[in-house]
Amino acid sequence: MKIIKGLLITLLALLVIWIILALFSPKGYNVSREITTEASLEKVWNQISTFEKWQNWSPWKINDSNLKSKYEGTSGSVGSMTSWVGDPQSGTGNMTITEVIPNSKLGYDLQFEEFPVSKGFIEITEENGISTISWNNKGDLPFFMRPVTFFGMFDNMMGPNFEVGLLIIKELSESIPEPLKK
Repeated sequence: MKIIKGLLITLLALLVIWIILALFSPKGYNVSREITTEASLEKVWNQISTFEKWQNWSPWKINDSNLKSKYEGTSGSVGSMTSWVGDPQSGTGNMTITEVIPNSKLGYDLQFEEFPVSKGFIEITEENGISTISWNNKGDLPFFMRPVTFFGMFDNMMGPNFEVGLLIIKELSESIPEPLKK
């Protein structure tokens, strides 16, 4: 009986600690990575502007050969959508384009079955012939999930994948030859 009582007190104490952490934790997360490239804005935009092209550089597609995707809507325009079913790392979800600023920014909503909708975007800026590609995703967390921000769960889960995706976008963009000038 003492063991059960001790176990219950321990569990109650852990629950109280978790609730206190949730009270003082951020209400959401923000994951951001960037990379620079000598490729032009147009070349980078060509890689990110449609979900169909994401298949060439998506780290989740690369890591999950069984990932099945489908597309809806007018490719590359606001409202177009991709949905997928994959292994546990890729999950099951969908993305919808919410903002298109050609050669500058592609915004999207990301929805996984087990999480609220998050907001993401890939943005390209250029200065002195160097393009910077920035990939960002942020979202709100339910109260009891908030303490995971202390452990960097979302940054650790998404950040390395963003880095891989950005590196592949850079390599693909830099490998596209310049058009011949007449």
